Amino acid sequence: MRKLLPYLFSFIVVAAMAVLLFYSSLKNVFAVVVPPEPTAEEELPAPEEPKTFTGRVVMPDEESILVLENSAGRDIEKIVTYLTGRTAGLHWLARPYFKKHRGSEDVIMGVRMTIDSLGRITCNEIEYTNAEDESLKDTLQRHIEYYWLYRKSESGKTELWVPIRFRAVY
Repeated sequence: MRKLLPYLFSFIVVAAMAVLLFYSSLKNVFAVVVPPEPTAEEELPAPEEPKTFTGRVVMPDEESILVLENSAGRDIEKIVTYLTGRTAGLHWLARPYFKKHRGSEDVIMGVRMTIDSLGRITCNEIEYTNAEDESLKDTLQRHIEYYWLYRKSESGKTELWVPIRFRAVY
């Protein structure tokens, strides 16, 4: 037994060092790192705009939308965000038109729409368009009335005039 005592002692020392090393590495793994607070002198970078697919459709900004009536008290910024999210669907609507009219220019449409208290969007009329035929106009009206639905409000309605531009080349 006396001959094995140095080996036993060295085994205990090595095992203790291994446990200590393992514990210290685990402590670093689960440590919470808090970033330093930015000072007033440092400027934070502006958040990037999300890169979403809009295709050939250019939706207007908030200043370009004309609010005719807002008795429902809806926030126009949220409506603009909602309309911007629908641009990809409008891209696919315009595809057959531009296949048929290959050499045409950009198409601009002034859409007058109403959002009622239940959130249903009705496309009252297309105020103006420079499209060569009525197919895009009719398809756009049917698409808006069938697929678009906004949030409900207590009462009232929101009537908007929205200019939409379809680019011929994107």
